[in-house]
Order: sequence, then C-alpha cells, then structure tokens
Amino acid sequence: METIETGKRWSYEKAINVLTKCLGVCMSLFHLYTAYFGSLTGTRQTATHLLFVALIFLLPYEAKNPKYKWPVRISNLVLCAGFLASLLYNIIFNETLMKRMMQVDPVTPVQLVLGLILIVCLLILTKRTLGMAMPIIAVVFIVYAFTAKYMPGILYYKGISVSRFVEQMYLMFQGIFGEALNSSATFIVLFCVFGSFLQVSGGGQFFMDLAKSIVGRFRGGPGMMTVISCALMGTISGSAIANTAATGVFTIPFMRKSGYEKTFAGATVAVAATGAMIMPPVMGAGAFVMSEYLGISYGEVCMYAVVPAVLFYTAVFLQTYLEARKHNLQGIPKEEIEPIMSVIKRGGHLAIPLLVIIVMLIMGFSAMRAGFWGIVSVFVVSWFRKETRMTPKKLLNALHLGAKSSISVAVACACAGIIIGVLRFSGLGLKFTSAIMSISGGNVLIALMLTMVASIILGMGIPPTAVYVMQAALTAPALVQLGLLPIQAHMFIFYFSCMAGITPPVAICAYTAAPMCESNPAKVGYKAFALALSSFVVPYVFAFGSGVLLIGSFFDVTTSILSCILGIVMVAIAVVGWCGHKMNPILRGLLLAAALFLMFQGLASDLIGMAAGVVILLLHFTVFKKRGGQVSAA
Repeated sequence: METIETGKRWSYEKAINVLTKCLGVCMSLFHLYTAYFGSLTGTRQTATHLLFVALIFLLPYEAKNPKYKWPVRISNLVLCAGFLASLLYNIIFNETLMKRMMQVDPVTPVQLVLGLILIVCLLILTKRTLGMAMPIIAVVFIVYAFTAKYMPGILYYKGISVSRFVEQMYLMFQGIFGEALNSSATFIVLFCVFGSFLQVSGGGQFFMDLAKSIVGRFRGGPGMMTVISCALMGTISGSAIANTAATGVFTIPFMRKSGYEKTFAGATVAVAATGAMIMPPVMGAGAFVMSEYLGISYGEVCMYAVVPAVLFYTAVFLQTYLEARKHNLQGIPKEEIEPIMSVIKRGGHLAIPLLVIIVMLIMGFSAMRAGFWGIVSVFVVSWFRKETRMTPKKLLNALHLGAKSSISVAVACACAGIIIGVLRFSGLGLKFTSAIMSISGGNVLIALMLTMVASIILGMGIPPTAVYVMQAALTAPALVQLGLLPIQAHMFIFYFSCMAGITPPVAICAYTAAPMCESNPAKVGYKAFALALSSFVVPYVFAFGSGVLLIGSFFDVTTSILSCILGIVMVAIAVVGWCGHKMNPILRGLLLAAALFLMFQGLASDLIGMAAGVVILLLHFTVFKKRGGQVSAA
C-alpha cells in the first residue's frame, strides 16, 4: 500500500513538473513571438501573460505541512480553473469586449461572475507568491471602494456598484489589465528571459570570474569583487533577493577568508545586490514601467539613472576598501586568480548581448525589440565556444527559467492594477496629493521625507516595481506640483522603493544574506543600512538639483557630480571610521555633516562642505601625530 501511494505521488508530481516546464517554454516562446511580430490587440496580451503566470506558479505549488498536501493540490486546480475560465473568456471574446467599451454596454451576469472569480483568484495567487502584505493592501482598497460613501472628509466618494467595479477591473484597461501588467507582459518578461539565457549560457560565472580577476589581487579585493559581481549579476537576475542569494554563496566565503568580519561581508552583499535594482540597463524592471508612465524612451530613463547608480556603487566600493585598510586585510593570493585576458578569452563573448541591448536602446529601438534581439544574440554567441554552447536541453531550460523568473513581477503588477484602479475612479489619488500638499505646507523637504517613509514601508512587504507603481499614482503628482520635474519625482520614488530591501527592521536582502555569513539578521540589516547611508542622501540630491540626472548646463552637471563624489568619499570615511588610522567618533560625526553640504547642489554649500571637510581631516591627522602615531599608507 505504501509503495502504491509513493508511486502515485511520484507520477502526479512528475506529470505536474513536465506540464509546468512545457507551459514555461510555451510562455517564453509566446512572448518572443509577440516581441517580433507585435503584441496581441486589446487586453489579449496581458490576459494571456497572466494566465501563463498563474498556471506555472499554481500547478506545482505545495503545502508546507504534508498534512494539507492534497487539500492544497485540489485548491490549486480550482484556482487554475478560475483563471482559465475568466482569462480565456477575456481572450476569446476580446473584440466584443473592446466594442462594448465604446458602446458602454451593461455588464452581463457571466462577465460579473467571471470578473469576481478573477479578482478573488488573483488575491489568493498574490498571497501565495508575495506574502500577505500586498493582498491585504488590495483588499483595503476594495473595501474602500464600496464604503467610501460613508467616509468623512477627503476620504468621501459617492461609491461604486459591484458591476461597475468589475467592469473597471476586468473589462477595461484601468484595472488588472492596466499599464503595470502591460509592462510586465511586453518588456519585463523579455528581460527575464534574457537573464535566464545569459545565466544558463554561463554569463553569471563569467561576470564573477571577471570581477575576481580585475580587483581580486588588491587589498580589499574580495569586497570589491563582491560589489562588481553584484552589479553585473543584477543585469541577469532582475531581483535584489535573487542577486543576494546568487552572488552571496560565492563572494561571502571569499570575503570572510580574506579577513572581513562576517556581518560586514553579509551587509556588503545585501547592499551591492540592492544597488543592481537602480543600475541600468535593466534596473529590476522598474525602468520599463517608468518609461511607460513618463511617456519617454527606455534609453532616456537609463540615461537619467546612470549617475545615481554609479554614485551608489562608488560609496559601497570605497567602504569595502577602507574596511580592508582599517583591518590591514590582504587580497586574494595571486595563484588563485585567473589572468584577466584568460577570463575574457574564455567568456568575453557573453558580454556581447549586453552591448547589443545597450546599442539598440541608444539607437532608439523599443525595449521590447532590444530584449528580443538580446535573447537571440545570447543564443548565437553561446555557440562561439563549446563550454557555453546552448544545447537544446539548455535552451528549453532557459525558456522555462525565464518564465518562472517573471512570475513575482507579473503578479505584483496585476495586483497593483486593482489598487491603481480604485485610486483612479474614486479620485483618491488626487486627494492623497492634496493631503501631502497640506501636511507638508508646501515644503518640498517634508513632502520628500513623507514620500520616502511611505515607499520604504510599502517596500518592506512588496516588490520594488509594485511599490513604484502605487507611489507613482499616489505621491508623484504631489511632488510634481511642488516643483519637481516628473523624472525627479519618479526617480526619487523608485529609488526608495528599492532601498526597503536594506532598511531595518524588515531588510529582506539582509535576511537573505545572514544565513550565508552565519550572522544575526538584525545585525546584518543595521550594518547594511550604515553602508548605504550615503545612498539615502543621493535621491534628495537629485530632487533638489537635477545635475546628477544629467539635466542642466555642462557646468551644473559637472559640479554636481564632482561635489557628490567628494561628499560620498567623506561619508565613506565617516561610516567606516578610518582615514590613514582610526578616526575619533566626534570627528566622524562632523565629517558626515560636512559631506551633506557637498552633496547638495549650490556653489556656497559646496565651498562650505569642502572647507569643513579639509579642516576636519587635517585635525584628524594632526591629533594623531601629536600622540606619536604614524599614518599608515593608503
């Protein structure tokens, strides 16, 4: 009897596994087809995308408690049936649904039932995929839509009927099938597939080896290697958590072996992995959504984002180096490092697809088309060497992994569509803008701080892209009304949506790194926050002065970037507490304050910060020499 049950369990799991892989391959092929020949009309593209995502995630989903194994499996099949019925109806009768939009036909009983089924199934799928935070927020907004007529003050809204609610969410472009899910169904999924192709062909290992050969031999080399590899790997994974897990396994042991304290090693990985979310060209899918909201090209978004991203990594890079100097750490032994030319010769061809994407974006091609040819180029260049060649088995595996890696973003975007839909038809978004304006009293700094707090709190339980989508509807209009350029407001929001991953108490990237470095998660989280301290200032820099975003005259842009770099150097010294020798805590605090003057645009503030920094550092060296110490070589 036990053998028979085991056999049944094995055959069921194997059948589901094969079916899921087939669906994953079909999903990736579908998106490659539409990327080349054009997206499907109406809501067909987004509905098909969501259907694939739901089936791929739900079919193999298992209960954590074996006691609930079969009830969960049955619920999976019920949910899959719900998604199939509701989404296939939308796909098959899409032309009729598009016509009814123009004719304002009433919602039929069948449409009402199917719409309610889709909303319930989507909330359950979101809970299983992303946890409780986002579905709870969505439910709160749904409840608000029906109870707003009883709300006081700015929360009041005349209310909405169930049929009208379903129409907005299920039958139109303003709900579940809105801009966010459309971005996932067109650009984002292609870059997820691109990342999986690059990973399967060996691109991830190439980037790790390249970083090791470039900086591994230097003092602090393992730390620098971590920063570089996380930045490069971020172009593949598209997720800060995945980036932390993928790079941490290799880089944390290197850092600890070379003498870095375990908490510092884990924090460095968490911070560097988070930085990949704001690093062009991929930016964790946020750049695609931002280009849609702002109505500008994807290449322009990357251009605006490049300097803040470089400043972020400059800060982390400096701190790993100063930490190594502080503890007199050495680099990786020369015999353990492969020569850089050997690494490039072995795997340098795998960097060509990244160049293909960047060049196509610069030339003005759409992100969808650039992603398609990027994927094709990975397959082509993989055949340059036998070790990286994508065999049919590797190809199918890459297609499946690409589909799987897009699930969390797709589900987050679909659920965010419910929230955004309520914000739009209730007018709550405009009221929220008015509330921020009122609370801040027109003060830009207060409004920015409120926005920062909201983004970080939401980001503690929701992926960055979903947080950005919600905040773009809620707070971005208020910031624009206060005088910020749209790109300044949206970049500010997106930046802090990503920073939640390394902000205590729920620093999810730090919690991911903690087991790998065998340290306390809370300690790793607070250390990561300290390492990213200068990065929390950078968004305020480009909010008050657009030079860092490459907007303005050549003089303004140049002085902004140079003063920011000097400020970041001073912040790094203050945070690590070392400059030639250990630094006095009081002088560290003063240097941190001086750095803030440098990081804000303006000649007067730059001169004050520079002068104060020079005085503080001279005082630091003078006091040490008076005590008979010797400054170690930098």
